[in-house]
Amino acid sequence: MATPRHTGGVGAFIGSQLAPIHGYSYMQVIVLGFVSGGVLRGLLVGALVLVVSLFFTHLVVYNALVLLSAITLTSVLFGCIALFVGVILWLFRQGIGMRV
Repeated sequence: MATPRHTGGVGAFIGSQLAPIHGYSYMQVIVLGFVSGGVLRGLLVGALVLVVSLFFTHLVVYNALVLLSAITLTSVLFGCIALFVGVILWLFRQGIGMRV
């Protein structure tokens, strides 16, 4: 017997009625989940690219704290941008996108 798989993207979670978790609303939990998933995926891809690039060159780190801060903040920024684009695309698919 085949089980249904989630393929709805952001829209299935936006329309769902989830209970609050430890004082956070369901929307905050959904946003945190999507952004942290994007951050983790970006960090894994970045680490893989770094490992491959080490075969061709050497890496010199002058300030590890600045490097880790930049990597973390950039990952969070792009995770938020990806979530925003996903919501906008879902709205356009529903026919309620930004109308000019």
